[in-house]
Amino acid sequence: MTNEELVSRIQAGIDVAENMVDLWQQNRGFIGQMARKYSQLAEEDDLI
Repeated sequence: MTNEELVSRIQAGIDVAENMVDLWQQNRGFIGQMARKYSQLAEEDDLI
């Protein structure tokens, strides 16, 4: 399922917890990249 589809389902209240986990897992690599990029401003764990 695409990010957009997952977000639509979350906003519609459909299996919110499960879809949030799926969205996180699909974007974990990107989120980690962004956290590393800005880690000089804050702790990486705080950014994630």
